[in-house]
Amino acid sequence: MAIKEFANYYSSNHNCACATAYESRGLATLEVLFGLMGIPIIIIQFLTIYATKKMIDEDKAWKYNVRAEHRRR
Repeated sequence: MAIKEFANYYSSNHNCACATAYESRGLATLEVLFGLMGIPIIIIQFLTIYATKKMIDEDKAWKYNVRAEHRRR
């Protein structure tokens, strides 16, 4: 209880916008949670890049997509 009483005393007697050590304990867990939530998005981005590169490598459109003016020569 001493920490909570100190936090209440400090926040009521000081006009400070910063959080005390007792009040900000839950913030670290939220930061970790939000960080973990970003991991699947990063994985999806890498899978998309891999699929795009694979599709470009397998594409053979350059063989058949020739303009008519080049065929006449």
